[in-house]
Amino acid sequence: MIGPTSVPQAPTLNSSESATTPFKPGHVMLGLQITLIVIVMTFTVVGNGCIGILLKRFRFLQTVPNILIGNLALMDFLNVVVNMPLFLTAVVLGHNTLGGRLGSAIIFTSRTAVILLHLLNMLLMMADRYLIINWALYYGPWKSKKKVLLAVGLVWVAVFTVAIPWGFLVYRVDLEESPYLVYHLAYFHMIGKYNCFVTYPALGGAIGIIALLSYKSIKRQGKVTIMKEDANVKYSLNVVQAYSARQLNEHKAAITVAMTVLLYGVCLVPCFIYCSLMPNTFRLPSNRVEVWWVFLTCMSFYIPGACCPYLYAIRSTRYRKALAMLLSRPNLKFSEKLYLPQGH
Repeated sequence: MIGPTSVPQAPTLNSSESATTPFKPGHVMLGLQITLIVIVMTFTVVGNGCIGILLKRFRFLQTVPNILIGNLALMDFLNVVVNMPLFLTAVVLGHNTLGGRLGSAIIFTSRTAVILLHLLNMLLMMADRYLIINWALYYGPWKSKKKVLLAVGLVWVAVFTVAIPWGFLVYRVDLEESPYLVYHLAYFHMIGKYNCFVTYPALGGAIGIIALLSYKSIKRQGKVTIMKEDANVKYSLNVVQAYSARQLNEHKAAITVAMTVLLYGVCLVPCFIYCSLMPNTFRLPSNRVEVWWVFLTCMSFYIPGACCPYLYAIRSTRYRKALAMLLSRPNLKFSEKLYLPQGH
């Protein structure tokens, strides 16, 4: 079962602790933080929105790996559209309207669910690459769009099945009408450290093992495995070239997925450091460094969503081709361009 087996005692505020006198950032600090948030939001919405439009518009992009990438893009899009404004209002600006017992529990649970969705989707992506590299003759004919959509649906159901009990668990913390940041620190002491040191590393370890197996398979096969001529069968040059090109594409896709997983893993490092250095006593950030550290730790969850679409554009020839085709008719209205017949 993912999650702690017992409910720790909820932290309480004490007038002698610095939780009652948190550091108040100045206008310059707030301006810098809001600017960073706007930049990340813009890159995320534009990049992941383009991925969704291209997958909808071009049928040749609707492959199993791209469907998983599209699911990741959907998560990032929803995360930045829903959670980031809440983060801006509740944490950066410190508005008490989004605090309280119920609102804080909903915000924290949704953020935790998004992290689990990302990890499980990346596990699917790495498993797909491993199977296609090692068992192409069996996995290739078996996989289909319908099956991968079913797998994606099961991931969403599994995460919400876990997130709902988590929501009830954190709702047991009652700090009255305290702002969200106070509740957020209480939740971190309650289950956040458990997730950082148990849940996330367990899923990350599974992803790493599959990535290592995929890497060994690629190394074993070499840069390109040229098909050897059978004693009774002579392969044409076109067949050999087609096989080699397909193998190179599969290896390149596997490397792209591995780079995506690595990016998300690196961006979780601040969270691990934060949990490691977090004091056992419950208190709010009391100086400029602590405020920036909390801000950057929270922001690190959004950075991969802003970077990954542009990584795909750099690595994928098909993505760039589809984008060029979408932009090739500037005189058409956007809605008309989006629903052009597939052959145009």
